[in-house]
Amino acid sequence: EALRRLESEGLITLVPHSGARVARIDIGECTELYRLREVIEPMALAESVPNLSAQQLIELRGLLTEIENSSQDPPRWLKLDRRFHLESYAAAPMPRVLSMIERFWNQTQQYRRAYLGTDYDTKIAVANSEHRLIFVALEDRDGGDAASRLRSHLRRTRITLSRHPDLFDDA
Repeated sequence: EALRRLESEGLITLVPHSGARVARIDIGECTELYRLREVIEPMALAESVPNLSAQQLIELRGLLTEIENSSQDPPRWLKLDRRFHLESYAAAPMPRVLSMIERFWNQTQQYRRAYLGTDYDTKIAVANSEHRLIFVALEDRDGGDAASRLRSHLRRTRITLSRHPDLFDDA
């Protein structure tokens, strides 16, 4: 359980039949994982939108407020950001895709942490604005718009990370 928790925080990588290793910060892996996320997560979000209940939307609105109020607490912000995204996909009738998404989130946790390491206040402000735009599309029940906004949100993170090779172990 402790190893799974460390993996979910991006601190280690569990290797089947081998054990655990310290997670590396690798630009190639980062780019590949984010490009996969840019395809899979918008698809799941578009499928989730028509199935989100009124209660789920209320909870997502509450998460947005919590995210915005945690802007000066990066670890809390990262945890809430993860919850917001995963809960927004939760109504997608695609259990295998949702499982893949959670694995990708675990594998990109260290990149999300590294991403926040430079120009933090600006990045948080932009991400919070993007979350608001995604949420408006969810409330409007516009899966296509929500997916498009999410794709841009993920793409911006990938591009920003690629502009900072100094953040990676293989630089």
